[in-house]
Formats: sequence, C-alpha cells, structure tokens
Amino acid sequence: MAFSNLEDRLDVAQYESYLSVMCDLKDPFKTAFSYALDMACVLDTNQLRGEYALFGGYGVLTHIVDRFGEKIIPIWRGSNDVDMLGTMKALTALKSFYPFKSDLPSPNLENKRTLIIAGETGDYKLDFCVTSSEDLAARENKSIWGVPVSVISPIRLIGNKILLAKDESKQKEDVLQLLGILEYHGMEVPDFVKDLSSDKRISLYDLLMGVSPEGNRVNIGASEDYFKSLKVYLRKLISR
Repeated sequence: MAFSNLEDRLDVAQYESYLSVMCDLKDPFKTAFSYALDMACVLDTNQLRGEYALFGGYGVLTHIVDRFGEKIIPIWRGSNDVDMLGTMKALTALKSFYPFKSDLPSPNLENKRTLIIAGETGDYKLDFCVTSSEDLAARENKSIWGVPVSVISPIRLIGNKILLAKDESKQKEDVLQLLGILEYHGMEVPDFVKDLSSDKRISLYDLLMGVSPEGNRVNIGASEDYFKSLKVYLRKLISR
C-alpha cells in the first residue's frame, strides 16, 4: 500500500530510514502507523497543523520517538487504531483525502466519531474527537522522519490513561513510559501531580506500587529515583 503524502515528504536519507524501520513492523501496526503519519502530512500540507493533535497510542509513540529517535519504533507495543482530537476543518480535510467506508457517531461520547478505512490488509479505524481550536492550544509540535506531528502533552496523555491502566496492560505500559518522558523534560513531581484529581492520584499510586522501573517490557520509563519521589509525594497527598 502506497502512502504517497508521507513518502513524497521524505528526503533520501529519511526515506531509507523509514523503509528500514517499516520492514521490521507487522500489520496492523505497520499500516495503522503509516496512516497516522500520512494524515499528519495531509493536515500539514493543508495548513491545518494547529487544528488537530494525536492522542492515544500514537500520541505516546510520538513522544517516545521525540526522545529516542525512530529506531525505537519496532520495539514499541504497537496500536491498531489512530486516535485524534481535531476541529471540523481537520476532519473535513481528512474525509476529502481518504476513502472512509463508514463514519459513525460514538454511542458513548457526544463529539467522537469512528471512521473506517478499507485498506488492502484490512479495515483501519480513526477515532476522531471533534473539539475547538482553543482546546488544542496546549498541543505540542514534534517530528518523525521530518514529518511535523501535532500531539497532546504527555501530562494530558497520562491523565487520559491513568484510570484505564488499572485493567489494561497497554495503558499501564503507556503511563510508565510517559513518566519517563516527563522526567526527561525536567518535570518536577509536584508540578505534574497537582492537577490530577483525587481518584487519578490514587490510581497512579496503586499502579506504581505494583511495578518497578525495571519492570517495563520496553525499559524507557522513569528512573528509580523519579519513581520513589512520585510514590512518596502521592502517598502524602492521599493520606491527608
């Protein structure tokens, strides 16, 4: 399957690196990831970079690649779906470029739509949450093989995933890896925890008590010192 918007954006060196990494990926991860990058190219070309932001698994991967480079991609957990926040402008642009075979509203979330692309290797899902430009003000600009990618902040990603991490191993792994991103960017524990709700603080504390920094399948999480500081700070808040 050709992803012309993506491949036309890459220079020779980037294209060689892209092919090298992609040959190690299996579907559906390989194709879903290619769709995520191709969509980023479409939106950037149409001057809509500020009108969307990746979240979910590919939001996490974008932050990981920003820290470690593209060679980390083959050892990441993979994801079958693309999750995106965006304005109606962004959604309209994507619908004009891709052959979505369905576009259905979510039965649970008012502003969420699930769009399905019929790909050569199967169906691929884009979960698109319609939002305002103001809600995207805190998004971050990253780059994968020189492709501009808009993504929500690691703090917001963690906030989205903490309550799910109790029952889902992939969500737990994402949270642990995002803590490493926060530490890498110099985020102090109090600055990160202060905006979490009480139930999220408790869930994060319970998660940390059940793992060690060395327990990640991909050892790219926070350091032992950061783990300890976070657990101590959370325990003090929870016991008040």
